[in-house]
Amino acid sequence: MINGTEQVRLECHWHGGNQTSHRLIRPVARVKALSTYSTLVTRAAELHQAGRNCAEVAEILNEEAWRPPKRRDTFNAPMVHRLLIGAGILEPRHRSSRVIIDRQPDEWTIHELAEEIGLPQSTLYNWVQNGRLHSRSVKAGVGAGTKLVTADATTIANLKTIRATPPPWRRLPQPVVDTENPATES
Repeated sequence: MINGTEQVRLECHWHGGNQTSHRLIRPVARVKALSTYSTLVTRAAELHQAGRNCAEVAEILNEEAWRPPKRRDTFNAPMVHRLLIGAGILEPRHRSSRVIIDRQPDEWTIHELAEEIGLPQSTLYNWVQNGRLHSRSVKAGVGAGTKLVTADATTIANLKTIRATPPPWRRLPQPVVDTENPATES
């Protein structure tokens, strides 16, 4: 490697005494590790200051044969946006504020309950999908929704016991029966 960049110098010492030297390009994890980082940022900043949006900057960089890290051949608009933010040229976009969800007593998001119990979220999600935990879907914003899982202190204690039991003896939570509509399980 040459200074930790994508540039690699390979020297071959051949049987018989000959030597050859080659330069190779390797993938790097971060754009800052590119040997051309400072000139890349300068060029992207020039294009941005000329009134080009990130998609246009990406297109021009690609036409000019600039190459991003990580085995990718072309830049795209989000990559240019991150490049300009990382260089301090753009300010990061602020995400919209969180939507407050009306919750019933003992309702948790899958993420919150997974942290409380110490289980993977995927396990809890599977239990919800298979009717082993009672849940309801709620609208959490424009076009977004989330699941709220009902888990009182007893349910949480049972789930923690299940989590603490070694796998060969571990049992799944019992399926939940909907008390409002006994013909269907939720």
